[in-house]
Amino acid sequence: MKYIIFDIVTGLISRVYSGGTAEQAAMQPDDGESLIAVEDDVVVDDTHLVIDEALVLKPEMELSVSKASILADGVDESVISGIPENTSVSIDRQPQEIDGNTVEFSVDLEGVYNLIFRNTLYLDTAVTIEATA
Repeated sequence: MKYIIFDIVTGLISRVYSGGTAEQAAMQPDDGESLIAVEDDVVVDDTHLVIDEALVLKPEMELSVSKASILADGVDESVISGIPENTSVSIDRQPQEIDGNTVEFSVDLEGVYNLIFRNTLYLDTAVTIEATA
C-alpha cells in the first residue's frame, strides 16, 4: 500500500509513503493534513490532487492564446489570458513576473519561445510562440 498525506483544504499532496502500516503513516500528518491509502501500482506524483478522499488528476489550465506567431518587432504581441491566480511563468526557463491573469508577450528577436505556466493546483501548461521577421 501507499499512504498519501495531503492538505485537507487544497488537496495538494505533501508526502507519499510506501510500505509500512497505516498506523505508521497516520502518525505523520501535520495539522491541516489527512491521509488516504492507495494500491502500490497507483502512480502518485505532482500531477495529482486528493479531492473528496479520492486521488484525481489535476485539471489543465484553460488558457487563451491570441496568436501563436508574432512579428519580432517588439510591438506585435500575443496575449495569453485566463491565467489562474498564483500562477508563475517561465519563458525559455527564465522566471517572469505576472501581473493579473494576462501575459502580453512581445519580442524583438526572431525565434521560438516556450512559455511554461505553473500553478500547484493545475497541470503545468506549455505555450509556444514563434517570432518571425
